[in-house]
Amino acid sequence: MPSTIAFGIKIPIIIELREYPNFDRACSIAHERAYYKFDFDDCGHSNAFPEFQRSRDCLKVEFETYTFESSMVSSCYRYKFNCWLEKGEDESDD
Repeated sequence: MPSTIAFGIKIPIIIELREYPNFDRACSIAHERAYYKFDFDDCGHSNAFPEFQRSRDCLKVEFETYTFESSMVSSCYRYKFNCWLEKGEDESDD
């Protein structure tokens, strides 16, 4: 993970499944890991990035690539995702 977390900086997440391909499972694991990378608590606050406002900003997780590797003794289904924090628009009373 980058030493400095900022809005818009993409962080890669690699998910490897060995038993069988399962995109839904890979997405679920990537989502969990993204929460872990930004150290979100149960209330939606990011301990790693205090500037994150849970009522305005959002966590994005995006699928990038899928790779299947196989040999005589094993196989691996690899999914690559990116995650980042996106700043929402400030609400104004204009």
